[in-house]
Amino acid sequence: MIIAIVIGVSCLFWIIAAILFVCAKGVDRRISKSKKDCVEKTTAIVVDVEEVYKRNVDTYNYTWYPAYEFYVNGERVVQKSVIGTGKNSVQTGQQTILYYNPENPHMIYVPAENQTSVSTILKIIGIAFVICGCLAGIIGFVVSKNM
Repeated sequence: MIIAIVIGVSCLFWIIAAILFVCAKGVDRRISKSKKDCVEKTTAIVVDVEEVYKRNVDTYNYTWYPAYEFYVNGERVVQKSVIGTGKNSVQTGQQTILYYNPENPHMIYVPAENQTSVSTILKIIGIAFVICGCLAGIIGFVVSKNM
């Protein structure tokens, strides 16, 4: 009975790790596509920072999403970032460099947002779950041998 529970827990850790790695791969793919498609460099101004309140069961936090204004062929483009920050690190009026897709100026890539950190965090957590899955398996094996 204990062996079945330990195997189940170990598998659960491995499944969660696999999901995290798949999500990290998706983030990497999206970043890669943005970098490939967004080839026109421009200077943009932060015109708004949306503060989004998110509440979980027992915790809450804020995420800030900057909106960037820039011009393409004399036309004003305002695009809100899809990457939020955990702290309000940008201010209205701040200038930043961004890249946009000339075929779709609303598709932007902002190097200062450091989007790869999301992927890195997912990978680190995934590795932690792999280690926990291995430890659960080893502990289960040791416990079953001592019974």
